[in-house]
Amino acid sequence: MQDTTFDFGAGPVPAHKHTNGGGWVADSATVAESAYVGSDALVYDHARVYDHARVCDHAQVSGSAQVSYNAQVSGSARVSYNAQVSGSARVSGDARVSDHAWVFGDARVCDHAWVFGHAWVSDHAQVSGSAQVFGRAQVSGHAQVSGDAQVYGDLDVPAVKHIDARILAAIEQGGALEMNDWHTCETTHCRAGWAITLAGAAGAKLEELVGPAFAGQLIYERSRPGVAAPNFYASNKAALASIRADALKETT
Repeated sequence: MQDTTFDFGAGPVPAHKHTNGGGWVADSATVAESAYVGSDALVYDHARVYDHARVCDHAQVSGSAQVSYNAQVSGSARVSYNAQVSGSARVSGDARVSDHAWVFGDARVCDHAWVFGHAWVSDHAQVSGSAQVFGRAQVSGHAQVSGDAQVYGDLDVPAVKHIDARILAAIEQGGALEMNDWHTCETTHCRAGWAITLAGAAGAKLEELVGPAFAGQLIYERSRPGVAAPNFYASNKAALASIRADALKETT
C-alpha cells in the first residue's frame, strides 16, 4: 500500500486506491479485495465494503456504514452513518441511506429517495422519486413508495410551546447558538438542536429515530402548526435574528 493521502471533504487523510476498480479508500475503512470501488467512488471514515459488493460511479460510503454480499451503490448515492445495504439490493441515483437504516434482499432505492432512522426496505420493494422512509417503518414484499410519499413508524413528535421564545431565553441565560453543528455541548446547539433539547426525552428519542435535521423540522412544525420550519443552515447572525423575530410574534 502506498503512503498517500486523499481529501474526502474534511481534509487529507491516509488513503489508497482500491486494487479492484481504482477508487479512493481511506485507510481507516475496510474494503475486501473481492469488492469493487469504481475510479470515481469513495469509501471513507470507518465504512466497510465486503464480499462482492460494488460502489460505482460517484457513489460514497462513509461513517460506519456497511455494504455487503452482492449489493451495489451507484450514481451519486450516499450510504452513511450506521446504515447497511446488503443482499442484492441497489441504491442509485441521488438516493440516501443513513442513520441505522437497512436496505436488503432485492430492494431498490433510487432517484432522490431517502431511507433513514431505523427503517428497513427489503424483498423486492422499491423506494423512488423524492419519497422518504424513516422511523421504524418497514417496506417489504413488492411494495412501491414513490413521488413525495412519506412512510414512517413509531414516531412521537413532541411540541414545545413558544419554541422560539424558549430558545431565545435559553441563549440569553447562558446558552449559545452555534449553527455549524447540531449539538456542540450541553448548552450550545444550533436552532434544530435547541428544539430537540427543549423537547426533552421525547426530542432525544425522535432524533435517534430520524436524525437531527428531520427531528428539528418535525418538532418545529408540531410546535408552530401551519408555519414552515426555519432554515437550519443559516448563519449564526441570521438565525439569531430570525429567532428574535419569531419569539416576538409568539409573545405578543
